[in-house]
Amino acid sequence: MRSLVLFLVLALPVGAQAQLVPGRHSLIPSVGAAFALADLMETTTPIPYADKEEVNPVTTNISLDPGVVFGLRYSYDLTRRLAVEVEGSFGISVFVIEMLEHLPEATGEPQFETTTMDARMWRYGINLAYHIGSWRYFHPFLLGGVGGQVMDLRQKGSLKTDPIRDATFVFGGGGYFHINGSLGIRAEIRDYIYNFQFDNQFAGPESDQIVANRDVGLAVAVSQPQRQHDLAVTVGFQIRVH
Repeated sequence: MRSLVLFLVLALPVGAQAQLVPGRHSLIPSVGAAFALADLMETTTPIPYADKEEVNPVTTNISLDPGVVFGLRYSYDLTRRLAVEVEGSFGISVFVIEMLEHLPEATGEPQFETTTMDARMWRYGINLAYHIGSWRYFHPFLLGGVGGQVMDLRQKGSLKTDPIRDATFVFGGGGYFHINGSLGIRAEIRDYIYNFQFDNQFAGPESDQIVANRDVGLAVAVSQPQRQHDLAVTVGFQIRVH
C-alpha cells in the first residue's frame, strides 16, 4: 500500500504546480528541425518535344527536404491553464523539382532533370496553449492556432519564382521542464497544415518564365491544391520577463 501511494504521488498530475500565473509574460527562443511528411506536388502533363510535333508526357515531382528552423515566441498567460502565444520562425531547406520525360521506346530512354533551390521559409501565427497538468518539474501542454507562411526560393539559373504564400493551421503539443522561477526548457512538436499550390510562380510580374523542352511552368499549370503537413520539432528556453 505504501508503494502504491508513493507511485500515485510521483506519477499523477499535480494541479497546483501546473497553474500558470495570469498576466505573466514570457519569451521562448527555440531551434529545431522541420520535416515535410509528403511531396508537395506530383503531376503528369503532355508537353511538346522541342519544336517537333510529338507530345510526350512529363511527370513533375516537387518536394521539400528536411531543414533547420529557428523560432521566437511571445507568451501571455490568460488563466491558470490557458496561454496565448504569438510566434515567428525562419527555416532553411532545399526545394527539389524532379522532371521525368517519358519518351517513346523507339526514341530513347526516359530523360531526367533535377533542379534544386534553397528554400527560405518564414512562418507567423497566433496560438492558444492549454496546460494539462504537472508531473513535478514536467508540465505538458496542447496547442492550436492559425497563421501563414511565405516560401522564398533562391533563383536557380534562368528559373526564377515568386514567393509562395499559404495560410496555415497549427496543432501540436509538448512539455515545459521547470528549472527555476524565471527559466525553463521547452520541447514541442508542431504540425503546420496548409494547401500547397504551385502554378503561376514562374509567370508572375517579378518572374522570368522559362521556355525549355521540359517547361516546369507548363508541367505545374494543371496541378491542384494539395494538403500538406510539415512537422517542426524544436527545443528552446522559456524566459519569464514579468
